Amino acid sequence: MHHGIIFSIFRVEYPLANTNPTKGLPSTPSTRDGDAVTNFLHPASQWRGQYGRSGGSHKIASHLRETGEWDVEVVDFWDAFSFKDMVELLDQRITKDTVFVGFSLPFTARHAKQINMHKYIKHNYPWVATVAGGMTFAAISLCEVDYYVIGRGEYGMEQLCKRLTNSGESVRLKKMYTGKGDNVKEYKIVDCREDYPAEPKPRVKVSFEERDYITPDETLTIELSRGCRFQCAFCDYYPLGVKGDWTRDRDDFESEMRENYDRWGVTNYLLTDETINDRTEKIEKFGAVVKDLPFKPRFAGYMRSDLLLSRGQREIDALLEMGVMGHWYGVESLNHQSAKSIGKGMASERVKEGLLELDKIFTVNMSFILGLPYETLESMKDTQRWVDENFSHRYVNMYPLELGRDANGIDIASKLDVKSEYSWTNILGVTEWVHPHHGYTSKDVRNLQTDWYRNSYHGMPSIWSLPWITSLGMDPDIVYNVRDRSTFESLFPESSQDIWNKKIEHYRLKKLSI
Repeated sequence: MHHGIIFSIFRVEYPLANTNPTKGLPSTPSTRDGDAVTNFLHPASQWRGQYGRSGGSHKIASHLRETGEWDVEVVDFWDAFSFKDMVELLDQRITKDTVFVGFSLPFTARHAKQINMHKYIKHNYPWVATVAGGMTFAAISLCEVDYYVIGRGEYGMEQLCKRLTNSGESVRLKKMYTGKGDNVKEYKIVDCREDYPAEPKPRVKVSFEERDYITPDETLTIELSRGCRFQCAFCDYYPLGVKGDWTRDRDDFESEMRENYDRWGVTNYLLTDETINDRTEKIEKFGAVVKDLPFKPRFAGYMRSDLLLSRGQREIDALLEMGVMGHWYGVESLNHQSAKSIGKGMASERVKEGLLELDKIFTVNMSFILGLPYETLESMKDTQRWVDENFSHRYVNMYPLELGRDANGIDIASKLDVKSEYSWTNILGVTEWVHPHHGYTSKDVRNLQTDWYRNSYHGMPSIWSLPWITSLGMDPDIVYNVRDRSTFESLFPESSQDIWNKKIEHYRLKKLSI
C-alpha cells in the first residue's frame, strides 16, 4: 500500500482580555503612533492565533484512502511542532512505501520551517515528493516543494499520485518561472480548477481516524455544496454562476454527521460553502437531515443578508431548524449606489433595518469594503457611526478596497462599475489608487480603517472564534449573547490561552508517541 503524510494547519484569530497595553511600542510598517496591530489592524494585545484543523487536508486524505491503495496520515496543528519534532515524525513515519509529504499553510507567507522540512526530505528521502496544496497559487507560492496543487484537489492529487507511483497517465502540469539568470525558479502546478475540477461532487464525506485524536469539544468544518450561483464583483471563489443543484447527497452528509457524533462526540461546525443560503431549498434539504439526528448541531458560515431579508420567514425558519446560528454577511457598503455597483442592490435603509432584526435571532458578523465606487469619506464615516451605535457587541471587519488582479488573474477594476475608472499615483515611492469621483486615495481609506479599529473596535468574538469557544468548554449561546465588553473579558481572561496550549501539547505528544 502506498503511503503519504500531510502536514496541515488552519489559523483563526480570537480575542482575550486586554491586559497588555501596547502604547509606546516601536512603530512598524503595520502600526501607527506606536500601537501594535495584527493583520486585521486590531489591537494586538487583544488577539491570539489559534491553530485549527484544515478541512481540505482531511478531504484529500479521505479521498485517497477510499481508493483502497493509500494510507495517508494527517498531522494537524503542525506549526505548533518544533522543527525537531517534525523531523522526528518524518523519521518515524517515512518508509520505502512513502510517496509524498504534503503541506498546507495558514496564510500567504514564506515559512522557514516548511522550507527546511523540504530540504530535509530531499536530502534524506530523495524518493519522496513534496507537495503544497491551497485554493489559490498565491496562498502557497512561497512554499518550497516539488508540486503545487491549487483548487479542490481530490481528483488532481489522485492523478498526481498515480503518476508518482507509475500507475497512471502523465499528470497535466502548468509551469511558471520566477527570477532571472541562475536564480530562476520553476513551479510545477496541478491546476485542479481547470484540469481536474472536483465540483459538483455529491459525495465529499471526510472520515477522521483514531490517530487524528478528535475531541468532543472541537469545531470541525463541513460542506453542503461547492460553487456559488452568484457572480459578485471582487469574488474570486470558484466556480461562480453555477446553475442547478450542486449540493452533496443527503446520505453522504448524514453519514458524516452521525460518524463524527458517534465516534468523537462532535456537534459544532463551520460551513465552508461560499454562500450557505444561495438556495432556500438547500437549507431545507439538510435541515430535514438534522431534524432526525440524535443531537442538535450548531453551524456557522457565510450568508447573504439581502437574500435572507428578501425571502423572509421561510428561510429564517429553515436556518433555525438546521441550527445555522452564526452568520457572516458581506454587506460591503451602506451607500446604496456603491452597493448596487458591485451587485448588491437592496435599499440601504432596508438592509440596516433587517440587520437589526436578524441580530435578535442570530449571531451577526459583517464585513465592509472601504473605497468603493460612489463612496465618500463622509459616507464611510456614516457607516462606521451606524455600526458603532448598533453593533459594538459584534465582530465587524472593514477592508480597504484593493485593486489589482484577483486569484484568477482578472483585473479587479474591470469588474467595477464601468464609469468608475480609478487612477494611480506614486506617493513617496508607494503606488496609491485615487478614487474616480471624490479624489481621496487608498492611503486615506487605510487611515480611516485604522482609526476606526483603534477608536471603536470592541474585540468581541466572531463566528470564526467558534473553535476557540468550544475548545474552552464554553456555551456558544452564552458567549455570543454577551453585549458588554467587560462581561466578555471576565468570561475569557488571559489564562484562557493555557487551556488551548495544553490541548495542543496533548495532541503533539500523542502524535509523537505513535
